[in-house]
Amino acid sequence: MPIPAERAAALQRARHESDRQIALLADSLSRDHCSHCSSELGTVSALQVDLAAARLNVDQLARLARAQRGDHALQDAGNRMIAIIPEFLQTNSSPSNVRAAVSSSCAP
Repeated sequence: MPIPAERAAALQRARHESDRQIALLADSLSRDHCSHCSSELGTVSALQVDLAAARLNVDQLARLARAQRGDHALQDAGNRMIAIIPEFLQTNSSPSNVRAAVSSSCAP
């Protein structure tokens, strides 16, 4: 049984907004804006790859009938999504750090 259209649309909107924010972060860390942010940019790029893989896993699971979604598969899908959070938080890419890095790299 597929998820209801309203829920699917809300999920797509949330994913789009997350992707937009991550893209803005990646842009702010690009060489054009921050010459010393390459390690953070690499982390953000890895985050994008990991997020896409975790979403694919969730989408594949969501296409299965409820009876086919085992506890282990559900837990694994949740764990993959949750695992992305500390990966991102361990970077220096908090909004204030990004603003400071961009400001300092743009200073005359």
